[in-house]
Amino acid sequence: MTALIVMACSSTKRPGEEAMPAIDRYDGPMWRTLRAALAELGEDCRPEVWFLSARYGFHPADMPIADYEQRMTPSRAAELLRLPTSNHAAFAEAARGADRILLAGGAIYRDAMRRAIGQHPSIAETDGGGIGIHRQQLRRWLAVDRDTTGAAPVQSLDAFARERGLVTMAEARGHIHAGLRSAPTTKTFRRWYESETRRLLIEAGRTASLYQAAIDAGTIIAPPRATLEEIANGHPDLESTRAARRVLEKRRARRELAEREAA
Repeated sequence: MTALIVMACSSTKRPGEEAMPAIDRYDGPMWRTLRAALAELGEDCRPEVWFLSARYGFHPADMPIADYEQRMTPSRAAELLRLPTSNHAAFAEAARGADRILLAGGAIYRDAMRRAIGQHPSIAETDGGGIGIHRQQLRRWLAVDRDTTGAAPVQSLDAFARERGLVTMAEARGHIHAGLRSAPTTKTFRRWYESETRRLLIEAGRTASLYQAAIDAGTIIAPPRATLEEIANGHPDLESTRAARRVLEKRRARRELAEREAA
C-alpha cells in the first residue's frame, strides 16, 4: 500500500544561506513531529511526502529550497492552482498513485490540496482546534504504517461528510439561523423553510449514523478529542484558543485562592 502525506509549509524555518531539502528547512511543530515519526518507521514503510508552499507550490519534500518569507492567502492558493509552474499537475499525478492520503495543515492549505487532487477514495485530514490536535492526528495516521498495513485512516466527521457530499449538523444549523434572521413573512417561504429544515436535520442525523457505523466497522478512526490545554496552545488569533486560555486562567486563579484559604 502506498501512502502520501501533503504538508503545509511552515513560517518557522532553519536558517542557512545554502538551499536545503524542504523537510529539513521547515521547522514548525508539524514538521518536527513528522521527522520524529518518520524516524520510527522502517525505510520500506515510510510514506511519500510532498509540501505546499506559498512561494514554491506543490513539490516533494526532498526538494532543496532557500530560506524565504511568503504568507499563504486564499488568492495565492487559487493562483497556485492555475499556474503550471506551481507543479500542481505532477502533484495530482502523484496523488492518483497513492492508496491513501493525509492532508496536513491549515484550512487554506488543505482546501488547495483537495482542489489539486480532485476525487480520491481515501483522503484524511488533520482537523482540530489547535496545533496539538493536528500533531496527534499526524502521528496517529503515520502509526498505521508502523503497526498494521492498510489500517483505517483518522477522519473527522466534517472530513467524512465532505468527502462523500453529505450534510452535517453545522449546515443544518446554518440554514436554521439564516431563516431566523430573515424572518420569513410569506406562507410559501415558511413552508419551504420548514420543509428544508426537516430535510437537513434528517440528512445530518443520517450522516452522523453513517460516520459512527464506519467507526464501529473499523473503516475509519475518529480523531482524538482535544484537551483544554491543547486547544489553548493553538493559534493566538483563534477565538477557541483565547477562550481556552481564559478558562485555564480562571481555573488557575481558583486553585491559588483555595490554596491561600487553606494555608
